[in-house]
Amino acid sequence: MKIAKIILGIPVVIFLGLLAGELFFGNQIRMTHTRFLFAQLGRDNEDYASLHGDSPHWKEFDEQEYLKFSRIQEKRNIDWNSCSVVDGKILDGWGQPCRIKCKKGASGSEFRYSSPGADGVWGSDDDIISLNE
Repeated sequence: MKIAKIILGIPVVIFLGLLAGELFFGNQIRMTHTRFLFAQLGRDNEDYASLHGDSPHWKEFDEQEYLKFSRIQEKRNIDWNSCSVVDGKILDGWGQPCRIKCKKGASGSEFRYSSPGADGVWGSDDDIISLNE
């Protein structure tokens, strides 16, 4: 009888441990995954320089540019962790669409990747922004 109670209690303990981990560390893990994704997207940007032309001003990718960029990324050897590509949108660790901007800089193309962060609201303190030159 005691062994049966112990065996039945193990899944409960595991579930509570996973729930506690998600509550206490979930946002930190998702933030780390999103930053890591942006670092990986920042490699080999010159392949995508043709997407934006020679504008010296930041320009957000339009829907077609974004779709082309994300389709290329899907095929690369990227560790997506909790991030993903769904319906042509690159999603951060919370499942929110990321934004991609680019411009022609002095030393080549510059890309800016951003995520609205845990709250899903653009322009708040938890936004994640990465500039890759």
